[in-house]
Amino acid sequence: MAQTDSLPLTNEAYQERDRDNRDISSKRFLTERDMNELQYENLINALDSTGWVIYGKEGAAELLGMNPSTLRSHLKTLGIKRPQ
Repeated sequence: MAQTDSLPLTNEAYQERDRDNRDISSKRFLTERDMNELQYENLINALDSTGWVIYGKEGAAELLGMNPSTLRSHLKTLGIKRPQ
């Protein structure tokens, strides 16, 4: 059989495909805005819990499992600044 040929879908295959499509429509998806809001809240919570310490063993970067420079980059991107 040539690569461009395909087998016709059986009735069972159609039913399975339709079931998969229904499953997708019932799942919750996050928009980019939703994900940014979650990230914003998560970073604020981590910073609050460390007293806004970014570096070191007790720092937010360690707590979040990321490089401190990556954390600073995320803070800048999301416009997060230490409260005065």
